[in-house]
Amino acid sequence: MTLIGLTGVARDFPAEGDAHPVRALDGVSLRIHSGEFVWIAGSSGSGKSTLLNIIGCLDHPTEGSYRYAGTDLTNISADEAAAIRRTGFGFVSQSYDLIPSATVLENVELPAAYAGVRSSSRQQRAAGILDSFGMGERLRHRPAELSGGEQQRVAIARALMNGGRVILADEPTGALDARQGEEILALLASLARRGHTVIVASHDVAMRTHATRRIELRDGRVVAEAKSETPNTPPRWQPTEGVETTGRIAIGWLARTAAATLLRSPLRSMIGVLSIAVGIASVIAVLSLAEGAYQGSRQAIGQMGADKISISELRGEDGGSRLTNEDAEAIGKTVANVRDTVASLYRKATVQYGDQVVEASLYARSTASPPQFMYEEYSLESGAFLSERDDDDRTPVAVVGAGLRQQLFPTESNPVGRTLVIDGLPYEVKGVLAPHPIAEGPLYTRETATQLQTFLHVPYQTAITGLFPPGASPSIDVFVADPARAEETAADIRDLLIRRHGGNGFGLMVHQRLLGAYADLIEQNYLVLGGVGVIALVVGGAGIAATMLASVAQRRREIAIRMVVGARRKDIAGQFLAEAIGTAVAGALIGILAGFAVVPGVSAALGSPTATAPWFLPATVGLALVAGLASGILPALKAAQLEPRLALSAN
Repeated sequence: MTLIGLTGVARDFPAEGDAHPVRALDGVSLRIHSGEFVWIAGSSGSGKSTLLNIIGCLDHPTEGSYRYAGTDLTNISADEAAAIRRTGFGFVSQSYDLIPSATVLENVELPAAYAGVRSSSRQQRAAGILDSFGMGERLRHRPAELSGGEQQRVAIARALMNGGRVILADEPTGALDARQGEEILALLASLARRGHTVIVASHDVAMRTHATRRIELRDGRVVAEAKSETPNTPPRWQPTEGVETTGRIAIGWLARTAAATLLRSPLRSMIGVLSIAVGIASVIAVLSLAEGAYQGSRQAIGQMGADKISISELRGEDGGSRLTNEDAEAIGKTVANVRDTVASLYRKATVQYGDQVVEASLYARSTASPPQFMYEEYSLESGAFLSERDDDDRTPVAVVGAGLRQQLFPTESNPVGRTLVIDGLPYEVKGVLAPHPIAEGPLYTRETATQLQTFLHVPYQTAITGLFPPGASPSIDVFVADPARAEETAADIRDLLIRRHGGNGFGLMVHQRLLGAYADLIEQNYLVLGGVGVIALVVGGAGIAATMLASVAQRRREIAIRMVVGARRKDIAGQFLAEAIGTAVAGALIGILAGFAVVPGVSAALGSPTATAPWFLPATVGLALVAGLASGILPALKAAQLEPRLALSAN
């Protein structure tokens, strides 16, 4: 049975300058049958290695045709050639072509890994083959720990991993002494007797006692053939038993291989890791500064009213009952984007302390938050603000403004604890507010400032039981979590009130201009963060790309070996991308820890507030992944485009 057929095969290689191409093979026609042990002889430069490369789909002919097992392989693609090498051919060379960083077992199972064989199956098969070659005790050793003969046995075991229908050996005894060389030739001959087709290119005259056929090349031409007696019934080659291949590389194996490669080159890997770590730490620090500024701006804008929706009853509207504190509670519980609600009652009241009687503005609020003036919170001069317990217990206490304090207690150093009378009802002074900076500023006269601050606050539940008429309708202030969605929230509030009261007798006010300012602030904030992300991507990615490109140059032989045993271009690209992403993730983790550690120091050094947010972690990890992926693309493409024949010959 003809397994390999070459017809008029020629191979030209470009020469330097304008010289004519160099013809390595010139009109070679051959027929090789299953189970043959073919010896290709000839001097150096006769074309032996080129012929093996074409047969093994590592090269393609310039002229002529090549058929393998009845299939024309003359113009197949790179991935089709990889599939043929992976399933049909096993390669053995003078320099063994083992991956130095991998163990004996890992080297042997490599073709099966690229064929998609399950981990347990390929390890069991690889160990079995090695044990049959007397290498069962050396599975965890590295190639450098083996003798030349042992390394060549490992290479032959790897050639058999996926079946090895055809064994292609280029000077397999060239680096061995006579005894080891004879052992290797005897092993190859035994494989031929078992049905494997063995093709050896060699100067070794000892081949005469093992090969069943000799083909001599000279200047790229077949000049002689000599046959031993061919058996009448050559052994039939049997495919690998008990190993199911999917043709799909396992993602887990690819990740483990990438991780092992990074760990075996710690210095090179650390350069990439640190470049990402520095970039991510910088991002964390800058994000913290930006978040601190953002939180401060949001608080300021909130104080200006951008996060508030004011609800009031529209007098004279038909339909719809009066607002109640229960409406405020219902809004807080059922409407999305609401972080707080405050029901407020207001009227003028007569306040008396001793002989002093003053008309003051009386406020009752259903929250313990501090009162505001022009959207700026007051601070306490003495005492305390009203509490939720005061409201729940209907405690008769009051917090008085600076203007009212000045009029009622002009000689008191601290009126906290004094009892004043509001419309005939006694209330204890719980707190006194400090003069507000705006009211005390140049915009107001002393008299106006005193008048503006002549007010007092009492608990809501206390007020409705005695200071306000039954059924008094409060106004409601709703504070939203996201001011950019305030209009949507206002519509939801209106729908809820209509359902509760059966009419639209309410007015809702949203501060549109302040919301616009808030939206602009958010947009600018994200532009800044996006710029920081791009900088980190460039800085960190450049470090990874540089180390990965250097890695491609340094690992050309490893890449070629992987391609020779059946790795597709996308498999090689996937490994380099996995290494780049692994480097980026490791750098991100280190950078995140370092970034959060330096944030307090950055805040202290710059005198600026900082803050963190839950999205920092996924954002920075995502940024690192993007950086790793982007920076690994060029090295991965460069590695995948290597020609295995050229990469091997360059080393």
